[in-house]
Amino acid sequence: MRVNRPYLALIAVLILALGALAAPAQERVDLVVLLDSSQSMFPYYGQVMDFVISGALKEYMRFGDGFHILTFAETTQTELAQTLRTDSDVKSALARLHLLYPFGRYTDLVAALKSVYQYVADLPELGDKHIILITDGMHAPSGSSPYAAFTTEDVKSALEATVADVKARGWTMSIVRVPFQVGSGGEDGTEGQSDAPGAGDYLDDVAAALGVGVTE
Repeated sequence: MRVNRPYLALIAVLILALGALAAPAQERVDLVVLLDSSQSMFPYYGQVMDFVISGALKEYMRFGDGFHILTFAETTQTELAQTLRTDSDVKSALARLHLLYPFGRYTDLVAALKSVYQYVADLPELGDKHIILITDGMHAPSGSSPYAAFTTEDVKSALEATVADVKARGWTMSIVRVPFQVGSGGEDGTEGQSDAPGAGDYLDDVAAALGVGVTE
């Protein structure tokens, strides 16, 4: 079996970084990455994985912290929930990251933010909670979504209400925007077209409600 040497090097660097940041006196951190897995993300997924590994993990995580990946498209799925206690845990988490792929036909941003709020609320209260939203910003739900009939104002209100709940809990949240790509990814080359009246790009609205900037 051929070994990916850059991948092994990345594992080694990350393990050293986590070890260097280990500080038993500090409280646990739970880093939750909410990752858009719709087909419009396809051209950038490799870069997104590099950002999560070499950016987010190295910046926020230490041994003993919790690392969580939730992906969203039509629905939201929990892909990884792991406490990074050992080198083996780090390798396992990175291996799971590299198995992720953007297959989703639609993007339900309202459902995704509500889901990540509930997910973090269910985590142990001890320690800091940080959420990173990585998406092209589109809300384009399927017809079966409970938010399919939402107007633009309904969508904005729902997103702002969820963000207000996040802030009220004292959690932090940052946003990374990936350029939107039309007609990318799937077998027929297109992402599903949403008929929802509130479909559109709401990332700036989410950022404004949070009071944070958007990282491109």
